[in-house]
Amino acid sequence: MQGRRLFGALALFALGSLALPRGASADQSGAQYQICVEHKRAGRLQKAREACEQAIKTRPDYAAAHFTLGSLLRRQGDMQGALQAFQKCRKLQADYQPAYAMEGAILVRLERNEEAIKPLRKAIELDPKDVISHVNLGSALRKLDRVDEAINVYRSGLRHSPTQPDLLNNLAVALRKQKRPEEGIVLLEEAVRQKPDDFQFRLNLAIALRSAKRYKEALPHYQKALEKQPDHPGALYDLGVVYEQLGKSDKAIDYYQRYIAVAKGDDAEGVKKAEQNLVRLKGR
Repeated sequence: MQGRRLFGALALFALGSLALPRGASADQSGAQYQICVEHKRAGRLQKAREACEQAIKTRPDYAAAHFTLGSLLRRQGDMQGALQAFQKCRKLQADYQPAYAMEGAILVRLERNEEAIKPLRKAIELDPKDVISHVNLGSALRKLDRVDEAINVYRSGLRHSPTQPDLLNNLAVALRKQKRPEEGIVLLEEAVRQKPDDFQFRLNLAIALRSAKRYKEALPHYQKALEKQPDHPGALYDLGVVYEQLGKSDKAIDYYQRYIAVAKGDDAEGVKKAEQNLVRLKGR
């Protein structure tokens, strides 16, 4: 979820703390690396990649070049190649926190959540204020159904950044998974206050309010979410439920029908349930 949205920000880490190559080939590899940096700044990713690879060929222990190559490969969509580059970087310089953070982020994106835990924990150990690694580690743990651990990670991140919206959102989602939606509502309200146009935050707040049976409060948040994504099947179905609970059968029928129109062929079980709801409502 939010982990993917934050993924790109990780590439903005500074390279200043990385050791520079030394020896006879240092000047040559350094010049090649500078060409790489210039191409990257100009958006010429392929040329930057080629120059970076040349710098590494000249000097295989050039940690900064491995990190930059990983960033370039990630932007070009080569996640496996990027992963290997970041792993090489942190092997060359074991205390370079961004390499662990990027390695973990890619593993989460590749759904290799178990593997992601170790580098993300290391990233947080090296920099306890790294919000993105807290988000990614929590997401990995939650996907592995280790929800209690995920909650602890999110809370740890919030101790360093109390109003960080992605941490607030993800903690609320984890609490809802434990059937504790009321605890998450205040967190989601703060996340929405900070980012009122964020579709996922708004939808999650609506879901939490519905789960807590606060249907009237949930209604405007579902409507706001649908302004962003009018054909979102989950929001359409949930609005049918909300209107039904509020005693507005005509509205409920409308949203169940809209849900069926967009979900047919994708969610047979959900469509069947919506059709049963329609039969019940029309029979009243």
